[in-house]
Formats: sequence, C-alpha cells, structure tokens
Amino acid sequence: MNKAQKIIFLFLVSSLLLISGLWANAAGLIPCGGRDLPSCRLCHFLMLVRNITDFILKVLVPLGILLVVVGGIIIAASRNTSIARTGKKLIRSALTGIIIAFVAWFIVDGVIVFFLRPGIFPFPWYAWDLQCPTVKISLPGAMSSSYTVVIDTNPTGVSPGDTIKYTLTYTNTSDKNINNLNIEVDYDQTMVTSISNISSGGTDDGNKINWIIARLNAGQPVTVSYDFVLTTDYFQLLQHQSTKDKQGNQISKFLLNIFPKPVLAQVPPFIDVYYRNLVTVSSNEADTESLNDPLKITLSNTIFAYRSYYLVKDQNDGTPSVGDEIRYNIKYSNPTLLDFQNVIIVSDYDQNSVTINKIDGGGTDDGDKITWNLGNLSAGQPPAENPACIGYSFTIKLRVGEANSNIFNLFSNGDILETNNDSLKTP
Repeated sequence: MNKAQKIIFLFLVSSLLLISGLWANAAGLIPCGGRDLPSCRLCHFLMLVRNITDFILKVLVPLGILLVVVGGIIIAASRNTSIARTGKKLIRSALTGIIIAFVAWFIVDGVIVFFLRPGIFPFPWYAWDLQCPTVKISLPGAMSSSYTVVIDTNPTGVSPGDTIKYTLTYTNTSDKNINNLNIEVDYDQTMVTSISNISSGGTDDGNKINWIIARLNAGQPVTVSYDFVLTTDYFQLLQHQSTKDKQGNQISKFLLNIFPKPVLAQVPPFIDVYYRNLVTVSSNEADTESLNDPLKITLSNTIFAYRSYYLVKDQNDGTPSVGDEIRYNIKYSNPTLLDFQNVIIVSDYDQNSVTINKIDGGGTDDGDKITWNLGNLSAGQPPAENPACIGYSFTIKLRVGEANSNIFNLFSNGDILETNNDSLKTP
C-alpha cells in the first residue's frame, strides 16, 4: 500500500468515525438523569451498555466491510506478489474483527437480557425490549381528577353512606408515544363498603384498581373512573383523621386561660377526615410516578356536642380564681345514622385542684373521676338542636397560675371515640 492509498484509507476511517460519533451524540447513549428524563436505574445502565455495544458494532462492521473491499481492490489491482499478500492480510484481519465484534455483541447483549429475565432466554434475544422508561411526565401536570356525589344521603356535603364517583384523566404530555400504560388507584378499602361501575376494563383486587391502556399517543388523554360507597362506621372514619387535624382540634378544644363572665368555651361541632386515593402511573417508556389524591369529608362530632366552663359564683370580678365556683357543662347528642351502645362519659378531674360540689345527670364520683353511663343512643337521639345536658360544679382550690387538668373521655362498647384535656388555668 503506497503513501497515497494510506492517506485515502485513513481519511475514510476518520470520516466514518466522525459521522458515527455525531449520530451517537444525537441519539443519546444515556436516556436518563437529564432534564425531562427519568431518574437513572439499573436498567438504564444496562441500556447504556447495550447502546455502546450496538454503537461499536455499527461502526466496526461497516469499517470491516470497507477494509475487505480495500483488500480486494489491492489484490485485484496488484500483480506484485508481496502487495497481494498485504491485501489478503487486510481481508483476513477485517473478517476476524467482524467475527470478534459479533461474538462480543452476542455475549454482552445475551448476558444483559438473561440478567434482567433470569431463567428465561428470549428468542431472538436482540429483539427484546429492555422496557426501561425514557420519558418523564410530571404527574400533577398530566393528571386531573374529581369526586362527584352520585347518591347524597345528607345534603350538607360529602358524608358517610354517600355514593361517590371518582374520575381520573391522564394525558400523555410528552412528545413520545407510550405503550402498556398502567394506571393504579390504591383506594382506602377500610373506608368503603362497596366498589362498582369500574370503567374501561379496570380490575379490582380488593385493595387496588388497575387499568392497562395498550397505547397512548403523544398529547392523547385517557379517562377512567369508579364508584364507591363511603362507610357509615364512625369508629373507622375517626381513625382517618389526619395528625394535623387532630392537633388543630385539640388546640381548639383547649379552653381559654381567662374567661369573661359568663365563662363559655365550646367544642367545634365538626371534624375533618380524609378518604385517600394513591394514584400510580407507569409504562414501558414513561417513568413511574405517584400522587396522593384525597377527598375531604366533614363529620359532625359523632355523639358528643359541646363542653364548656362558666362561673356559677364569682368572688374576684369576672376572672376564675381560688374560691370561685365553676360549672363544667357537657351537652351531647347523636346526629349520626348509627346506633351507639353502652355509651360512657368520663371526666377525670384533678382532685388536688378542685372540690366537687354537685353532679348532674346521674354521674358517680369515685374521688378521682366522674362517670356517666348513658346507655344506648339511637340515631338522631337526642336531637342535635336540643341536646341532653350533664355536668358538675366545683370550687377552685389551686394556687394562682396553676392549671386544673380535666381529661374528658367518651366510650361506646369499650371503644374510645374521643379523649381531650379540657384544662382550666387561673390567671
């Protein structure tokens, strides 16, 4: 091979490598970790290895074929035996390189596929999709949802016993088509009595509802829905009161430190609980994302109503202090659709801070706490607009600045519905 032939050969090889490099950069060897790309996983690393081997194969094979052609031209054009041998060596080396490239590709790609699917060797292995997400779709921007009351048992809003339709619309906001889209709604099975009218072939396993959408083109939306009936079990509903709401209710139920005459502090008549849908969306191409989609439910404060302190006998011009007589008042009703059995109210007062004077409503005092056995309370009785009243009066005997800790407890069949510290602090 003379000097001119060597220059031409090097030029062809350099041009081929440059063009292949530009192609690789445009296609992207690493489809994760960047802007608008999903977070990197093991499958992305294996995809990178596969892309590199494919890239090398696409460079080496054409280069080897080119060398074979060049070697053939040298042999055909040369009558010199030594130059012809050079052409034969070039062809032999090129073919060896092509074989090595194919064997390496076979081994590396086969190991990747076998590693991802142990015990199964798909055929043909090179056609098997790694199914690694390459698209990132922001779930809050891609999803819209709504709760619609279908059967309203109480016109005041979403309430226990209502039938509600949950509707979810998911839009492929990327510029790529996605296949085998899986929409999973993990509903709170403890708060529903039944699931019905699942749309679009969705399936319910008693814990989650799944929809499989074969293909969702770029910019295309899909809508799914299901109906559910909220439980009327208040014990279950109260367990779903959020920590934040519980803390808020506890704070709102703490009585004021200084009360004008008459003293009146009452418990809010409503509490908030949440029915939660955890929505997860995934597919072969799109990254897996999850979103908590709650429904706020406003409940009346079950069978308890209002609790308050007020001055009965004031010796200190309107501010509770040592020697004053104060009434602790409890009004209760059952505004729910349930019948409650064996209802008990307990006021665990601070015997070191107060002297009990009079107990109303049949309560008994053991020297530490006062207990009222209310028996059974049927639905709606007594009516919320005319609640029953129990309570007791006491004389303050604590020193200035000390607090009277009064723990209020409400039970039904031994289950506790509420416990709060209705504290009273002297100024």
